[in-house]
Amino acid sequence: MTGGSGAAGDPFGPFVPRRGRRVATGFAVGALVVFGVLAMALPATGYRGWSVGDSLLMAGFGVLVAVVMWRFAAIRAVPSREGLVVRNVAVTRRLTWAEIEAVRFANGDAWAWLDLVDGDQVAVMAIQRSDGARALAEASRLAALVQGLGTARR
Repeated sequence: MTGGSGAAGDPFGPFVPRRGRRVATGFAVGALVVFGVLAMALPATGYRGWSVGDSLLMAGFGVLVAVVMWRFAAIRAVPSREGLVVRNVAVTRRLTWAEIEAVRFANGDAWAWLDLVDGDQVAVMAIQRSDGARALAEASRLAALVQGLGTARR
């Protein structure tokens, strides 16, 4: 089973989005296919202004889009007894439980948020609203970890 193992009873299972991961993976594969085909097909059409460099740039752009989508697919949050490692699109952040004050997942939020004791906020993109009831359960599991492990060490 990929994704949050909380449903299987492991409170320290990783938080991993389902729908967002599938969409990002699909876009990555699609970008590679579409831009790869365009890079090979356009020179064959006889278009006079098209060069090998243009084909390479077209294929390179497809690879760039695929890499960005791979980062979206790699989003996760991994809890342990010491704290939480939150891997979002551009930044990975390691937090101790004592640094986390609360978990927010309001109706309008696309993903869960951590309120830190220093006043900062950290998005937990691994718990996404698009996952429906599963996301609510995962946010509750994260909140229970914060409450149980964070307050015990303060």
